[in-house]
Amino acid sequence: MPFWNVTSTTLENGVTYIGGTSAYKDANGNNKLTTITSSNTTGYVPVVPGATAKIGDNPPGLKGLSYAIQTDGKITYKYDDGVGNVKQYNSIQEFANSSIVGYNANTTLLIKNAMQSNLKQLAENANVGPSAATTQAQPGANSDPQNGPTSTPNAGDPNNQGNAANADIGSRINNYNSPFAEKDKTLIYPISRKNANGGDFIKFEILSYQKSGLGNSATAARGQVTLPGMEYRTRNLLGSIYLPIQSGIVEGMSVDWGGGELNPITAAFANSAYNTIETAASGSLGKFLGSFSGGAAQLQQLYNSASPELKLMLQNYFVEQAVKTNGLLSRTVGGAINNNLELLFNGPMLRSFTFNFKLTPREQREALVIRDIIRWFKKSMAPSLSNSQLFLLAPNVFKISYVYTGDGSQNNGNHPYLNRIKVAALRDIAVNYTPDGNYMTYQDGSMTQYELNLTFGEIDPVYENDYEFDEGLVGTGW
Repeated sequence: MPFWNVTSTTLENGVTYIGGTSAYKDANGNNKLTTITSSNTTGYVPVVPGATAKIGDNPPGLKGLSYAIQTDGKITYKYDDGVGNVKQYNSIQEFANSSIVGYNANTTLLIKNAMQSNLKQLAENANVGPSAATTQAQPGANSDPQNGPTSTPNAGDPNNQGNAANADIGSRINNYNSPFAEKDKTLIYPISRKNANGGDFIKFEILSYQKSGLGNSATAARGQVTLPGMEYRTRNLLGSIYLPIQSGIVEGMSVDWGGGELNPITAAFANSAYNTIETAASGSLGKFLGSFSGGAAQLQQLYNSASPELKLMLQNYFVEQAVKTNGLLSRTVGGAINNNLELLFNGPMLRSFTFNFKLTPREQREALVIRDIIRWFKKSMAPSLSNSQLFLLAPNVFKISYVYTGDGSQNNGNHPYLNRIKVAALRDIAVNYTPDGNYMTYQDGSMTQYELNLTFGEIDPVYENDYEFDEGLVGTGW
């Protein structure tokens, strides 16, 4: 049962409570974001007010789905299918498991995006801001969901192990205050677009970088040595930037394959080495020492039973090794050893994404917004000095999303026909202040146009497993 608060970047699928700190409680001990009022005793309000499309429609909508925030902060849901069936659910996951006709992964994203917007608006109305809210640990069996448990390090969390490899060397300033940003620290260009009224857009969420750590000895002993990817580490949302979707949307994916060779002699040695190592792992010293003579006997047996061609190859191979000269076989028999050349898989490769924007201010306020957008990108990619100035702290990172608003709602959901991008680092930025080739300014000194080129690199590679859940199920996947 996780908590949601205004510093969270996403809403969980499981049973969720709002807040978890005293900042979310009123004088009577009730949650400030509760939807229960004297005129609405059940507290249920539509997830998407005025929605006309149902879950099974194409494109799908959320007509009939309501939510309520109880006085203890718990979020519950109610669905009316329009034919007399009304049922209450305790979580998005429970609703997803109820076999609603037409429900799919995109429905979950629609719900989460709509709820994220609703909850942020309720938090703003209740004056519960990021400065008052903190991410809490999950409640224990006897914890009070209004107050939340005392946050303690998780032994399985590589970021909280208390050893030298995970020591705290300071924190970044992370000042993303701007008089031209929205209440939730969002800079929007052009300033005329608001939510769905300005068409689809690309969203850059600025997130705090969280280290992976070195894993945990307890989990490593069970063979669980994989470190958590950036997508699954706790991180704070620091600010957001909305820009129009660029032309020429391109994604690419590469995998590292390389040529590998294995001739018969090397294969024989490798097989002998495998047997020796396996014997050593059994813990028997006598068998381990005996495996060396056994390997030699195996090679002797191979030579004795070899064909004339194989004997010739063995002779030339060992002569080449002895005199440190290659090509003897080609000189003596006019041929070469078959090295069984094969293209072998080496591993995934990290993806890069490049975005180009032309920003043209049409009024003074928009020029100031563009100026702050450039500042936010530049300061986010810059490393920061530690308290002692002996270390450099990692730059912030970005969650990039193509946002679809074509259904006319205010959901701002992920685009159903474009790719997803994992958390990425801003690797390069180039700002051209005279993209037209001439120096021109307005009366206040603002440039008449800016060209912004951004290159991002994903922090984690993409795996097949990523396509089978959450965002990977929507659109073209990662």
